[in-house]
Amino acid sequence: MDYDKNPIIIKDYNMIFGFYVKVIFMVIILSVFIFKEDISSHSIYWFLGVFFPIYLLPKLKSQYTSFGKRKIRLTNNEISFNHNNETLEKIQLNHITAIYKTQHDLFHKSQIEKDTNIINIILGPLMCLFRHFLTIIIKLFFHIIMNRLKGYKFYDAIIIFDNKRFINILASNVDEYKNLENYFKIKKNINIREQSIYTKIIYDFENINNEKINE
Repeated sequence: MDYDKNPIIIKDYNMIFGFYVKVIFMVIILSVFIFKEDISSHSIYWFLGVFFPIYLLPKLKSQYTSFGKRKIRLTNNEISFNHNNETLEKIQLNHITAIYKTQHDLFHKSQIEKDTNIINIILGPLMCLFRHFLTIIIKLFFHIIMNRLKGYKFYDAIIIFDNKRFINILASNVDEYKNLENYFKIKKNINIREQSIYTKIIYDFENINNEKINE
């Protein structure tokens, strides 16, 4: 199989989970802020009711305008993550250091450049766990809409690492998953169903800004 002539192209949906998680957070916090009586200007509700929209709205706008524009491209020698044909990240096959199954929507290095951010510091691990719970629920609806849960896997994504970066590949249907299985069997002689599970509880929202990768 010549993947340079016939590359595997997979539309990237990972951003939509973070988008809807942010929307749910904003709805919950603004509902409390608006409907809770006697909110002091010095209270945590006032702070969050003002701070959260300011913090999240630019990120929501960035993700919303990226819908449908990002794709994963797998060829003979590399895997790339692209936005409007601009390469955001790429990994050479012979530089891969690890391949895992994962349930996370973690897909770009900007999410783990630091393990703590102001949101995590304020609200702590409980918020991160709530975020993961929401992601699981949203992903379930995603697979119902896309594939009616045919071939559904809880660990539905493949995350590939080299020493500097990683790329997360989410198959949206059975055929895409089979194509990935064949690709990694042919190119790396591995069975992706047998790979270990990757878990990371705390990671940030993406901050890609559509920058080009550093070669």
